[in-house]
Amino acid sequence: MTINNQNQIVQELGNCNQAEMSLMLVRQMYDSGVEREKIRVIVKRASQKQSVRNEIFKDTLGNQYVGCRLLERLPKSAKKSCKQVFETGENLAGNLKSQIDIIKQAIETNRRNYYAN
Repeated sequence: MTINNQNQIVQELGNCNQAEMSLMLVRQMYDSGVEREKIRVIVKRASQKQSVRNEIFKDTLGNQYVGCRLLERLPKSAKKSCKQVFETGENLAGNLKSQIDIIKQAIETNRRNYYAN
């Protein structure tokens, strides 16, 4: 491999890394609901989907965020001032469904126990 080829590969990898970084608006999730205020975050995305709405992201502290909107440009100053989050591969509907299923099972168990006595 020549030096020109190595330099070209390094440049392409640098371009790929820039393309994967996206700026987006998210809302922080709590057990009781979702924060009203939207905040800017940077996410390193594996997929190139144009929609981030209702997708769940996590930061390094374990806080969860729900995607609202993907912003078009990633200014250099944003890298320093924004939090970085990571994709979890989950969406809000699936997360809520799993929580509701647990509640449904508890209600069903209580109902069966009530009528069994």
